[in-house]
Amino acid sequence: FELISLGSHPFGHCFVMKFNDVTFMLDCPLDMTPLTHFLPIPFVPSKRLEALKCLDDHCTPKTIAQQIKEVYPNYFLDGQLEFCLPELGAVDLSTIDAILISSYHCMLALPFITEHSSFHGKVFATEPTVRFGQQLMEELLYMAERVCKDRLPSQWKTKDCKDRLPSGLKNAVDTRCWKPLYNESDISCCLSKVQTVGCGQKVDLHGSVELVSLSSGYCIGSCNWLIQTPYQKIGYLVSSSQLTTHALPLDQTAMHNCDVLIMCGLTEAPAFTPDGMVGDFCTNLGLPDICVRGQ
Repeated sequence: FELISLGSHPFGHCFVMKFNDVTFMLDCPLDMTPLTHFLPIPFVPSKRLEALKCLDDHCTPKTIAQQIKEVYPNYFLDGQLEFCLPELGAVDLSTIDAILISSYHCMLALPFITEHSSFHGKVFATEPTVRFGQQLMEELLYMAERVCKDRLPSQWKTKDCKDRLPSGLKNAVDTRCWKPLYNESDISCCLSKVQTVGCGQKVDLHGSVELVSLSSGYCIGSCNWLIQTPYQKIGYLVSSSQLTTHALPLDQTAMHNCDVLIMCGLTEAPAFTPDGMVGDFCTNLGLPDICVRGQ
């Protein structure tokens, strides 16, 4: 058994796991953090944004300085939006036999893998996850395509160039993993390769291991995964919830007696439930008084 984390930050869980001669990728989210370094996308043309000053630095190449705008005291990139992928270069994607998707939040980087790498394995997800994931991908693409800007010169990501940039851009992390978004064709081809499964359905993979998707109760279509052989059992426990919602309830029973349990997406405030917090908010807001006075 071997487990490698490819996530670029704590909440962007992406793992590669080797078990019983089979290699899995567990989720492939897309990190949106780089968007904080780009100028905002206006709904209508903005003369204010168009009038922003470029970076005035003789040490920075002119082609790069022209695409860095000043919003005092900060500087932002003014170019084609880019997103941060998992550390895909850390593994040989051609050796991955299957990708397991836990929810639609954790599949936005999938087109990069299926359409622009040497990966040729299988992808498993529930039907709602695929449909909601498609919707998110298309909305993300629509947002990115609204900005008809040139792609940023890749030279700005080099260490020598970054060291001369203003602090906000100089301290940007994992810039080597930043990529422009995929296109509509990539989304369509990618999703056509996904094999949908139902919660509780068992799938045999190469006669070596058995996969079982278990409802996580987190959102519609979300699931935890059980990867097992007759002698060993590994559980992949991601964002889960015991709250009664529109999603299928959390299935915990099958996770009992796992030899290995991979846990991620854990809450940092387990004592603060949404129901209780909404009640406290309404109490502190003085909602009854507002209703009585008709305001």
